[in-house]
Amino acid sequence: MYPGRHAILDHADALATMTTTLVLIGILTIACVVAYLRSRIPGYRGSLGFKNQSTSDLDYIQLTGFSRTLECRSLAPSEHSFSYRGRQNIPPTATVTWRLAGSTAIQTAAVSLADVPTTLSDGEIFFVFRSPSTWTVEYADHLQLGRLQNGK
Repeated sequence: MYPGRHAILDHADALATMTTTLVLIGILTIACVVAYLRSRIPGYRGSLGFKNQSTSDLDYIQLTGFSRTLECRSLAPSEHSFSYRGRQNIPPTATVTWRLAGSTAIQTAAVSLADVPTTLSDGEIFFVFRSPSTWTVEYADHLQLGRLQNGK
């Protein structure tokens, strides 16, 4: 054997290890940059939901106007329902379609979101049923679980 041969193999192993490490660091850096940039994309990514603050049971509710439709089945008085639908733009108005329990009549209302800041990115937007034909919108820049648990 030649005395320099082990040194060449050791050098090749070190070079392969270093190359692999650099590639992994590069992939991790790219993933972090992509994640950071995605978090900076404008749009609302908080919760969307319904609250029933009336004395009537709701049998079915549907919200359209956002890029994804939101549906809810059976919402009793003082109950709420919400979900996260991914990043969406806040439209100027949304349409709520609902049916009262025990009824076959489908009702529809347009709800203005003009008071909701278009810069809202997290938090909550709730469509609140207050009487057999009135819907309003409530929003906050963070999810207010304490208020939801107290039925507000």
